[in-house]
Amino acid sequence: MAVIRGQCPSYGAIIPYFPWDEILRAFFDLPKEERAEVQRERLLRGLAASEAHLVPWAPLLAEIFGISLPDTPQTAILEPEQRKTRLFEVILELVRRRAGRTPLVLLFEDAHWMDALSWELLDHAVRTLLPLPILVVVVSRPDPRLAAWGSLDCATDIPLTELSEEAARGLIASLLPLREVPSALSDLILARSQGNPLFIDEIIQVLIQTGVVRVEGGGVGDLSSVELPDTIQGVIMSRIDHLDEGSRSVIKVASVLGRQFRHSFLRGIYPYEVDDPEMQGRLERLFGLGLLQVEEEGADSSYLFKHVLTQEVAYDSLSFARRKVLHHEAGRYIEAAFSDTLEEHHEFLAYHYNRTDDDEKALDYLMKAGAKTKRLYANETAIGFYTDALRRLGQGEGDGAKARMAIECRSTLGDILKLIGRYPEALGHYEAGLSLSGQIEDRLRQARALQGIGQLKSRMGQYAEALGCHTRGLTLVAEAGGDLAIEGGLLNDVGTNHFRLGDYQTALSYFERSRSIRRGLGDRRRQAFCEMNMGAAYGLLGDPPRAVELLEHAFEVFQEVGDREMETRVLANLCDVRMDSWDYRGAEETCLKAVQLLEEIGDRQAELMMLDRLGVINARLGAYPEALAHFQQALTLSREVGEAIVETITLNNIGQAHWQLGNYRQAFEACQTALERARACGARDTEATALHTLGLIAGSLGDASATRRFQEAERIAGEVQNSALQAHIRVDLGRRLLSDGKGEEAAQGIADALDAAKQGGHREVELYGLVSLAVAHLHLGDLQQARSLIAEARRQNATIRHKETEVQTLKLEAEIAGREGRYPEAMDSYNAVFKLTRTLGIRKEEGWILLGMGKALRRLGDDERAIAHQQEAVRLSVEMGDRPLQKKLLTDLLDFERDLNLQVARRGRKAARRRDEVRERIQQLRQAMRQADVI
Repeated sequence: MAVIRGQCPSYGAIIPYFPWDEILRAFFDLPKEERAEVQRERLLRGLAASEAHLVPWAPLLAEIFGISLPDTPQTAILEPEQRKTRLFEVILELVRRRAGRTPLVLLFEDAHWMDALSWELLDHAVRTLLPLPILVVVVSRPDPRLAAWGSLDCATDIPLTELSEEAARGLIASLLPLREVPSALSDLILARSQGNPLFIDEIIQVLIQTGVVRVEGGGVGDLSSVELPDTIQGVIMSRIDHLDEGSRSVIKVASVLGRQFRHSFLRGIYPYEVDDPEMQGRLERLFGLGLLQVEEEGADSSYLFKHVLTQEVAYDSLSFARRKVLHHEAGRYIEAAFSDTLEEHHEFLAYHYNRTDDDEKALDYLMKAGAKTKRLYANETAIGFYTDALRRLGQGEGDGAKARMAIECRSTLGDILKLIGRYPEALGHYEAGLSLSGQIEDRLRQARALQGIGQLKSRMGQYAEALGCHTRGLTLVAEAGGDLAIEGGLLNDVGTNHFRLGDYQTALSYFERSRSIRRGLGDRRRQAFCEMNMGAAYGLLGDPPRAVELLEHAFEVFQEVGDREMETRVLANLCDVRMDSWDYRGAEETCLKAVQLLEEIGDRQAELMMLDRLGVINARLGAYPEALAHFQQALTLSREVGEAIVETITLNNIGQAHWQLGNYRQAFEACQTALERARACGARDTEATALHTLGLIAGSLGDASATRRFQEAERIAGEVQNSALQAHIRVDLGRRLLSDGKGEEAAQGIADALDAAKQGGHREVELYGLVSLAVAHLHLGDLQQARSLIAEARRQNATIRHKETEVQTLKLEAEIAGREGRYPEAMDSYNAVFKLTRTLGIRKEEGWILLGMGKALRRLGDDERAIAHQQEAVRLSVEMGDRPLQKKLLTDLLDFERDLNLQVARRGRKAARRRDEVRERIQQLRQAMRQADVI
């Protein structure tokens, strides 16, 4: 079994991957003290020997170690977020392989000081590596981040509380060099320590150090005159004060270096003349007193403050002036001692020089540390470095060099804050940078600031304002004499704004210009990004083959360079293009591929959205049980990651699937919850969709609230400018008028909604409108017009293959044949549509089809089969609570009863038996209708 430790010193919070650096160095036997070329050689040799497939990703690991390795083709094109994602995968693969060879214990000490990226990686590892023989031990003060593991079966929380009196007395007895501990002494220590083990230890050390407790002879002095500080910090300070001057000086100087330090580092910054034997003697005295521990013995021994509080108290006892001098010496020493691996120490150098008056050094290393941590996607840490740099720069006015540095800080802070969603702060930095760029008349920097502002506006949905910023930025680039990198980015941004505004043709022209520039620059990744955008535009312009061609090429590029996140984005676009061109099977295949990739990456947020989309595709294919399974997966994930809006969308999709399956109560509960959640988080689009679905459910249950729900949904859809949903709701309002017997009004309303769907290019709504208008004309007795509308719906659906439309057209054809007395043809159509609904699981249609079949069979003189079909229809209507179907069945059964009454005189007992069966169904229906729920 291998035990590998990763420490988290107080200053480590600003150094990304600090504890993981130690762990990974242990994997590769990579001491920090080795020269950079030796570390590079060992890293590459170690990877090639055991994990050859990871060699192309060595530059990512080298960044953690602070040794420079040239980017490979795979790493050169990655953005910071992709670098982080891929680095996580590489590190977890290394841990996985190591655990496969021998059980592994990973020990993280003082995790409350762990940097954010290390914690994110640790959390990901804990959740991903569960089946492997790995024990992760995390030692931490109370930290809110630990709460995330409370729900994990594999996690055990072991809180270290104060000792019981019995345990505390036992500890006191074991620490004191006495055969018998006087009760007065135990009581004194207990009264002050309150069961804190560290406090007990420190009090005992003070008593020994001051001679109250004598090691030799085991005696105890007068306790009545003993005064102990009230706090543990006070006790530690008392111990430091009782040291000899030389030892006291050493422990205070060492405190500047952090909890752990090497002998050479301490010697390098020690401000007083002292020879090596004397320095060694002082360190040994501190070790003997239990203030320091020897971490590693050798030519350059490593020491550790026994407790971090000791280091903190010693540091706090230094004057501010003394701290500044010592921090400056620490920075100077690191520069001299690690000149060939200086990048590894940029954060440490920034930490030290930022605590001095040396502005030049502080700014240099703050900027370098900021750039390094930004590259590592340690966003919060990078924000801290750049903010400290800005604080030293002031406003940057009146000094060209300072102004340019301040603009760089502002621009970078804007980029990072935009990336993590802190838009108001990002906007403030971009605008300040724009103003400062204008003052020094630097047009390229102005263009860069405008690009950032425009991207923010675009993210906030202010596309027209964003377009203005980016267009102005292009003008400034031209005035400055050009910069292809900035111009290429701005052209893509302008295209994106036109795309968002619905001007796909103009968007396409800008995407093409941007792609041309990026091809010239040899920037394959950004070229592929443009092709992804072009593919989306071609898809919406009605050219799916060209869209698929571009998207598949972009996918190949991202696959070649190992950018798995962009692979998933391209797959999402491919899925949309295939859905929009009605290629649901192709969309399903693409979506499944994306889900698998997202599971491997661990991007749970994107995975849940893709699962929801997969559910929608299954619903379009009529595979409602499969759709429900995917929706349920998406719902579970959305709750785990806290995606409230996606949760509301998925809940509504679940409701729609249950409605199609005839599970009206479950459908209502899901959609009502979706409505409440949508209102709570201000998602008005989803609010309108949920109200619409609730209206459909209410209509199926014969509830009068259906019209009110439709009207409210239609109003909100109009306010949020969702024209497709608005047209769909208007069709359903027309169908409600039909159920109220207002045929002419219904036909006109549906026709108007159909026109709106055609104008908006909403083909699916147009199909639904055609079928609904056919229903209206059938209701009005205009069979010829109904037949014409059905034929048009069938023609359009030939390429779309929308199963719900196929069901509706077959059902209408059967009903028309019945109206025209063509009962054998009617039965053929009814049988075909019934088989299809059974295959698709659309239970809400089955009862209506059985009703039609019963009527046709009666006309064909097959009363026995007619009664059997009507009996099944009654069972379904009662089970689902379908009140409109129950009313229609009741009317039909009463009519059937009258016919059978007339037959009783002629046919006798057989007709009477059938009449009794019909009466039984009538009674069953009436009872069900009396007990029906109203929602």
